[in-house]
Amino acid sequence: MGVVRQKQIIMLFFVVWAVSWLLVHLFFADVIFLRDFWSDTYGIVALIGGVFGLINVRACGGVKSLFGRPILFFSVGLLLETFGQIMYSAYLHIFGPEIPYPSIGDVGYFFGPVFYAAGIIYLWKIVRKLSHATKFELNALLVFFAVLSLASISWLYGNGYGALQSSRFELLLEIGYLLVGALYLALVFMLNFSSPELMAGIFGSSIRIISWALVVQYLSDYLFSIQFYQNTWQWAGIGDALYLVAYFLMILGVIRLRSVFEDTRAVVGIDGETKPFFNHSGFLKQRSVEV
Repeated sequence: MGVVRQKQIIMLFFVVWAVSWLLVHLFFADVIFLRDFWSDTYGIVALIGGVFGLINVRACGGVKSLFGRPILFFSVGLLLETFGQIMYSAYLHIFGPEIPYPSIGDVGYFFGPVFYAAGIIYLWKIVRKLSHATKFELNALLVFFAVLSLASISWLYGNGYGALQSSRFELLLEIGYLLVGALYLALVFMLNFSSPELMAGIFGSSIRIISWALVVQYLSDYLFSIQFYQNTWQWAGIGDALYLVAYFLMILGVIRLRSVFEDTRAVVGIDGETKPFFNHSGFLKQRSVEV
């Protein structure tokens, strides 16, 4: 399946769930069944995106290829998010409103962002190969990660978490969520500033889309943590809508990565002996590098 058809399908599904979310809130806000149904089903968007991603891994040369590896990690991340939603929906219909936390669904919700972070690391490897990027500035990454982590945890405690009697495991899990989020945000922040020449080219557009997806993902996770402990989380609320947007942007970013691969395949070559260098105007120049 080509990238054009994938974009058409994912756009259709996103529009359907986005419009239905608006309709529910405008006309059926008090109909619990519709809110639950919407919350149970919007993960289909992430599921379709994950499947498209696996198709794109093969189209980009497989799991060992330069573009295939980050696409694989992003796709598995989407599938893990889908798993988390399915498990939580199952718990909702089995146990009712009192869903156990943590539960098996948190395996998907926790490790999905971990795979996102791994995908960013492999995108960084592409940057190193396709441009004149300097060595990864580890000190700046650590500072950004530490500041964001501390700010996130402090804000969470200031908005309801610290007042609750929670188990040590719940505490560690919530901190883990925030640390993983801070990690992928720090990674994507450094990636965006690692190579101005590359970001100005056609590859930069896919990185920016994925970056926005991760920002929205982080906001979604953070909002869930606050609203869960303040007991204000609502099914099919603004939090679920943000997750839908995050999935949609991530899928577009993955599809865009395949588009970049196909646009540059003639320059890269099947054997991988040459790689494209992206100049400021977005055109390609051949540049030999070690594979």
